[in-house]
Amino acid sequence: MKIKFTKKESGEISATIKGDDFSPEDYITMIKELKKGEGLEVEFEGDISKEEQGHINSMIEAINDIEKTASVEDEETNSDDMPF
Repeated sequence: MKIKFTKKESGEISATIKGDDFSPEDYITMIKELKKGEGLEVEFEGDISKEEQGHINSMIEAINDIEKTASVEDEETNSDDMPF
């Protein structure tokens, strides 16, 4: 899923997907894609500073790592380790 971040004249940074504003349905799609192992991609438009881009990229990397971390934790969980 590609998310485009755009800085408006007001200084606000907005996120769009396929040209539409980010919506609640997009969260569901994003989670489904992350569970399938597909990561998020970013695109920047407008006068977004390198510092702001760095913060956004860090956030996206953390989100992309969620499923990777969950997968590793699932693999490390052994049914013999369960107390019941």
